[in-house]
Amino acid sequence: MNTFGAYTITGNLSLIILSLAFIGAITVIVILFKIIAKLSKIIIKPKKNITIEKNVPKYSSSTYFNKTIDEYLKSTYYLSTHLSLNAVKSDKGRYGEYTIFKVLQTQEHYGGRFLFNCYLPKDNKQTTEIDIILLTLNGIFVFESKNYNGWIYGSEHQEFWTQTLPAGNKIHKEHFYNPIMQNKSHIKSLKKLIGDTYPIYSIVVFSYNCKLKNISASDPMTKIVSINDLNSAVTYLLNQRPNSLTQDTLISIYNQLYPYTQVSEEVKRKHAEDIQAKKQE
Repeated sequence: MNTFGAYTITGNLSLIILSLAFIGAITVIVILFKIIAKLSKIIIKPKKNITIEKNVPKYSSSTYFNKTIDEYLKSTYYLSTHLSLNAVKSDKGRYGEYTIFKVLQTQEHYGGRFLFNCYLPKDNKQTTEIDIILLTLNGIFVFESKNYNGWIYGSEHQEFWTQTLPAGNKIHKEHFYNPIMQNKSHIKSLKKLIGDTYPIYSIVVFSYNCKLKNISASDPMTKIVSINDLNSAVTYLLNQRPNSLTQDTLISIYNQLYPYTQVSEEVKRKHAEDIQAKKQE
């Protein structure tokens, strides 16, 4: 074979190899495009799921607030006090009462009945206000709500207790009437109306944000607790004297006391004036 022929064969072989390489490259690219197209379909395909997600209700803070209002308007607390939720939230004392009700609300499932802000008559033609009364088949609970913060010092025999609060680098102290004595007076007025044949428990309730400093009561029917321990304290007392009241008796007491929760604004105003006058003595 001459030199010219050798070059021709070599050139043809190179051309064939290049052609095959080009075809192979095109084939690989086509295959890659097909794979990418399939992957794209897989990723894009779940459009149905997106539609389903759009049908799922979204809960904003306003929706939750509306649900809270709806729940509140159906509650025994609202039906008895007729106070708006905003009025309750903006009043520290009212909010403390409502918190007690919420913690113990399940008692209504067992036949329990709540009474709020009972203005009961006293011997001196004045009134005493009971924050909350809970009537159950196992006894009657009288609650004094103290929605206070800070550290609380006192004993059952001291006339005044102390609330201690931080105030910058100093400590601020406030004094308030002994709530055990206060609730004892409430129960005295209550017994004059319904008698003393039923177990009546005195419960003084402080807020989540307080620390009770070694406060206790010698009377086993009296408890001083923070709202954190309220449910367990009431549950314990409920088990002490089971079936102390019949359902008929419970309803009878409720009907007797309910009118004292619906007193006029004049009665409420006079009650507040009497308290203010006593503080100034």
